[in-house]
Amino acid sequence: MIVSQDEERRRIARELHDGLGQELSAAKMLLDGLLNPDLSPQWKENAASEGSVTLGRAIQQVRSVSHLLHPPLLDEVGLCSAVQQYLEGFTKRSGIETSIDLPSRDLPRFKPELETAIFRIIQEALTNVLRHSGAHKAWITIAALDGQVTVTVRDDGRGIPSHVAELRSDSVGIGISGMRQRVKEFGGQVHLQNTNPGTLVEVAIPIGSMARPPRAADVVAP
Repeated sequence: MIVSQDEERRRIARELHDGLGQELSAAKMLLDGLLNPDLSPQWKENAASEGSVTLGRAIQQVRSVSHLLHPPLLDEVGLCSAVQQYLEGFTKRSGIETSIDLPSRDLPRFKPELETAIFRIIQEALTNVLRHSGAHKAWITIAALDGQVTVTVRDDGRGIPSHVAELRSDSVGIGISGMRQRVKEFGGQVHLQNTNPGTLVEVAIPIGSMARPPRAADVVAP
């Protein structure tokens, strides 16, 4: 768990340094140039325009890092909509076609910590698909039945070695270890298997006290 947390911190630090830090440094240089009386009005006009664009990119970087830390849509519209939006962005970035299967009726809202855990599990599973599977398609399901929420992520890639599917501690990487830890905290289980082609990740978590009472904001008028 500590190793997984450190890896996440390093990833966020890289985002801040390589992305946001560089954009803000460039914007500062442009703004400093506006105070130089020796530079022409045309240069200053161009610098102001470029500075505005640079700050716009910096704002987008802040939003991206904020999304890494906690996807805002989880609070605003719930787990299903947040996952759907994430899948749209994942497909655009990766070229991997994704589809999601949701219950015929609306999935109940869960407590924030469980919704965040489910979102991160899907995120990590798809990251593994992108990095290791060579897949062209991925299918995601979320369902609540018999007192538990189940999540599956399946791809059509090259599959995984048997020792990884068996979740041996000396064979799984940080991503799968972090996923297992998240699920374990809620008393759930993770299963991996080859599906010929591809890999299936299945997570089952007892709902128990994690269901959230309906709020006025969650109720949609007919």
